[in-house]
Amino acid sequence: MGIDVFRILCCIGVLCYHIMDDVLNSGGVLAKGIYFAASFGVPGFFLMAGYLLGGKDRLDMDYCENKVCYLMKKLFAWVALWSIVHYMRTGAMYDLWENFMSGVSSGGILPVAWFLFTYCFLIILGYPFFRASKKYPRCFLGIAVIWMSALAMGAGGKLVNTKTQSLWLHLYGGYFCLGCTLHELKKVLGRIRVKIQVMAAGIIHIGCLCIYAIEVKYATQYMAPHRYYGKWFYSGWMIALFWLVLQIRTDNKKLQDILSRVASNTFVVYLGHLPALVFVTSIYPIKMTWIAVGFIFTFFVGFEVLAELFRKIPLLRKLV
Repeated sequence: MGIDVFRILCCIGVLCYHIMDDVLNSGGVLAKGIYFAASFGVPGFFLMAGYLLGGKDRLDMDYCENKVCYLMKKLFAWVALWSIVHYMRTGAMYDLWENFMSGVSSGGILPVAWFLFTYCFLIILGYPFFRASKKYPRCFLGIAVIWMSALAMGAGGKLVNTKTQSLWLHLYGGYFCLGCTLHELKKVLGRIRVKIQVMAAGIIHIGCLCIYAIEVKYATQYMAPHRYYGKWFYSGWMIALFWLVLQIRTDNKKLQDILSRVASNTFVVYLGHLPALVFVTSIYPIKMTWIAVGFIFTFFVGFEVLAELFRKIPLLRKLV
């Protein structure tokens, strides 16, 4: 259940990040706070992806290849869908292949598609990572910690400055590999009572969040949230949050089913929200924080409902 909750939180985080950007200069401290706090969404997805991969008993290259093909087919279908919507609205037809490939560099009709390309890169690399994590678990954990420590000291900064976001593999790969090792870390911490683990994670989360807030507030020049990715306080805050959310449990089967369905629909929310947001805000610009919050709620609920409708229409079912 905890993993579904974290997936939902990451999706809401991405919505907050994209929508609050419109009121960052006029929305004051609240808008800025939500904007920077929501930045855990994308790194959190990679951490969670590594955790899910590391939890498998077995993994082979066929699984990796099938997963990549599955995602790319869905992505191309979404590009086609939005191109059709654009044609109906303007009468101009997009080049599907060009827009599909532009997504790699955060361009085209689906600029958020870079995330899926990066995820596919990591799934392919995930095969040797998985084998290493299972064969040499303690060693892999140590290497992952060293990797994250190097990022905290600024390793790979030139890549962030010169490469498109989809190629920040050293950064997102670090979170992905760390996620793979968390199952081994759970074994190491298995003798410690869950309450103590939760208290420790809570203290780390709050402490790192406070340092993050201070760093943002007193930065000598503006730094976009992604500039904090890999920093020790940022990573500590996000990993502690992930660990805390994993502890969420419930015996309510109905609630579990609802959360599982909402979490599975976040794919539609992610790939659907930005083109719709760009279109809506071109007509109704967001000028106040409370309006931005309303947009976040409306877009999340709206695309969750849309995903459920897609499931009932054979032609659109594969988009979900």
